[in-house]
Amino acid sequence: MAVLVWPRLALLWLLPLGVAAEARSDGGFWLGDGSFRAHVAADAEGLREKYGPRFDPIRVDRVESGGVEFLGEEGLIDEFSSRWSPPPGYDGGFEGGFLKIGVGLLRRMRVTPYRFWDPYPVLLPATTELVERSALQAVFEQRLDAGRWRYLYRKKISVDSSGGRVEISYEFQNTGRERISFDQYNHNWLCMERGLPWVFATSLRPGIQWLRTARAVEGGMRFEKTPAAPLYFTAEQRDRPLLGWARCSDGRREVTVTALLPVSRLSIFVKDGFLAPEIFGVFRAESGESISWKRIYIFRTGLEGLPRKGKEQDQVFLPVLPSS
Repeated sequence: MAVLVWPRLALLWLLPLGVAAEARSDGGFWLGDGSFRAHVAADAEGLREKYGPRFDPIRVDRVESGGVEFLGEEGLIDEFSSRWSPPPGYDGGFEGGFLKIGVGLLRRMRVTPYRFWDPYPVLLPATTELVERSALQAVFEQRLDAGRWRYLYRKKISVDSSGGRVEISYEFQNTGRERISFDQYNHNWLCMERGLPWVFATSLRPGIQWLRTARAVEGGMRFEKTPAAPLYFTAEQRDRPLLGWARCSDGRREVTVTALLPVSRLSIFVKDGFLAPEIFGVFRAESGESISWKRIYIFRTGLEGLPRKGKEQDQVFLPVLPSS
């Protein structure tokens, strides 16, 4: 687990009167104003109890505008080193441990490949600190000094209320002696209204989907009804585009997710009431090197009706749309 440190100075940052950045009893706080706001959560213990040592504890778990909620489950939550890219040091992690960025140094338990759902013991947790905060922005720094594995990870969350925009900027510095390679994605738990059709579109290559509940429409794929069971499909992005976007809409809310990073994979998880487009990036940091990337979210309400063309089919090919 990551140890959270909340400096008193940061939590009592002087704010203009009337802003929506008040602290909450659960350790989180709001950024933005009455027209559009995002809640930053930091309950590392709760996440570990629910999911094991897996996620970066700092996340945006709620976004509100005009009485509409955009996020569900854990919201915009990040994970490093997924099933597609095992954590650094996992092969030899029985003795010295292996690195799980966002969490700390973990101990390998068995000879099986890395599985993100396994409850690996935490040998040394990373320490996360809130270092800057204003009405529209918060900056966190996470550090780990675990012998061969050392890093400084900086995460900035910014809100533009007038544009309905949330931006998450990441900077990772390898302060150790070993090369650190990893992938990273945001789960993007986006709310989709029960009882309404959903439309999904993307600039990336999701491949062929086998979904009887979907139909092809102009610029995307339309889900006519909530799937009876959770669905998950994924596709590697072999050309490694440096930008990828996905858009989800139910006619009441629309969210556009843009990832500015070397895209390695697009995964889509569909569950009752939620649609989660996961855009993976792949990274490598040599000793002493710093790397950075960004994720941008645009939230809109009061939209026009969804496209109704297309017919239901067993095999739906989702079109690839321009990246800009």
